[in-house]
Amino acid sequence: FRVDAEALDSAIAKAVRTAHQPPRQQPPSPAARVVSGSDAERREMERRLAAKLKESGQLRPGYLVRALRDQRLGLFTAALAELTGTDIALVDRALSSSRPELLALACTAAGVDRGAFPTVLQLVRDLNRNLPGGSTEDARRALTAFGHDRTLALSAFRQMAVQLQPAI
Repeated sequence: FRVDAEALDSAIAKAVRTAHQPPRQQPPSPAARVVSGSDAERREMERRLAAKLKESGQLRPGYLVRALRDQRLGLFTAALAELTGTDIALVDRALSSSRPELLALACTAAGVDRGAFPTVLQLVRDLNRNLPGGSTEDARRALTAFGHDRTLALSAFRQMAVQLQPAI
């Protein structure tokens, strides 16, 4: 089959955005709008920063660890999405899952070294309510993702992340 990868990625990103839209309910209070507005603005600024770093050739796998050490999970998420060329929503799903292998696949696709992954996983868990979940054995099994080439890891990550239920 001939697949237009760009059109497919665009369609998947649109479907993910649609799936992440909250159900229509009562309008939020003014205070809630301010909080969500500033949160959305912060996420957009982090996304733009990651895009600019990538464009200038300064976004490298080591930046992911630095963002986590600086306790900037949103920047880590945006940078990981930029390095892998995926939608931030897919990275969010991976970080909210019970499957550390999704994060391992994304890190493999981004060029993160296998030896750095246990640190990345622990730092993400520390900043993200102990997510992605899973046991110590799950984390050990996740290291097998680093045996794949980056293109295969990216393809597997996208397929698995799309199948997950959106984070609530």
